[in-house]
Amino acid sequence: MNWIQKHIFKELTLHTNRRYSDMRPKDVEGNLFMYHLEKLITKGYIVKEGKDYTLTTRGRRYAGVISVDSGELRIQPKIVTMLVVRNKRGEYLLFRWQRQPFIGQVSFPYGKTHYGESVFTMAEREQKMKTNLDGNLHYLGDVYVKTTQGHEAFNHMLAHVFEVKSFTGEAKSSVKTGEAFWAHPEKLIASELTPGFMDIYNLVKKHGKDRFFEEIFIEK
Repeated sequence: MNWIQKHIFKELTLHTNRRYSDMRPKDVEGNLFMYHLEKLITKGYIVKEGKDYTLTTRGRRYAGVISVDSGELRIQPKIVTMLVVRNKRGEYLLFRWQRQPFIGQVSFPYGKTHYGESVFTMAEREQKMKTNLDGNLHYLGDVYVKTTQGHEAFNHMLAHVFEVKSFTGEAKSSVKTGEAFWAHPEKLIASELTPGFMDIYNLVKKHGKDRFFEEIFIEK
């Protein structure tokens, strides 16, 4: 998005609606400005109502993730659902990632929320996709994890943690992002585990049925 389109977005982010003359910078030729305005309309970000222009639902959604000053997208913490499953042998269902930022490393299965999705719908979807098990979901708590390397964050997420209880089926999930398997976390070596995994694992064991909220900050 060039600077003219960013300027239009800024105007419509800070006002409910604007007219053409309110938005066009004085030093920008009319045809050029209209070209970029029409681009945003064609992409579904803006709609014209009478003489006024306003953001569509898609436009308001986009406005919520950009900086008002720069017009650039802001990288924000991801929201995920994390699943804790334990079998009768005391093993936990773990997930070995085949994608960055933790390729080759292990954590509890989790997945990012889809826009507009409820927490429980998200948990049910991840349960089916990442575990292939049927079971009752029990909310345990939330964990806020920030991992930095060289003082720069490379993983930043809020995890809604659920336990899958009284499950049936066979865990044989293998998706393009990784594969689920049963193991005792204590028997894995530290380099195999994603940053913060053991903190979350110990938190789950410590609180049992009590709901929790924990912040975990890790410097690699």
